[in-house]
Amino acid sequence: MGATLSKKVRKGQTYSTAPLHAFVALLPPSKSKSTVFVTVGRRSIELTPADQEQIRSAVAQIDKRTPRVATAYTPHLTTQQAANALNVSRQYLTRLLDEGAIPFYRVGNRRRLNPRDVLDYKRQRDGVRRQHLDELIEMDDEDGIYAREAEVFGQPSP
Repeated sequence: MGATLSKKVRKGQTYSTAPLHAFVALLPPSKSKSTVFVTVGRRSIELTPADQEQIRSAVAQIDKRTPRVATAYTPHLTTQQAANALNVSRQYLTRLLDEGAIPFYRVGNRRRLNPRDVLDYKRQRDGVRRQHLDELIEMDDEDGIYAREAEVFGQPSP
């Protein structure tokens, strides 16, 4: 890595590139095909080999003092898009957000949701629904409700 440890940003302000170099040093060799998981707070971020190479390249560009603009597209959903994905009304989704059932962030006064959080909620909700349906099926098997209904309508019982 380069020898530059700090770089002047604005008059009187500097930032250190030492943490960047330390982070790059923790990554597997560039020829490695392994994925790395980085945990920040409670969030875990997956870095594919392509992501790792972009980080190495960005640090090298900073060292050469020719920074390049790198923008990451972070998809986010509006409340209407998330409501459509969950097959609920936007008003119901807003109530879920206010109750803290799904994490969100604000852009101005608008709410935005991470698609992964929406899918996690959907999986959890579907799991609870499946569990309740299994309980109902088990109760029916014990009580034989459908067998009695079939006999009433003249169909053979299963």
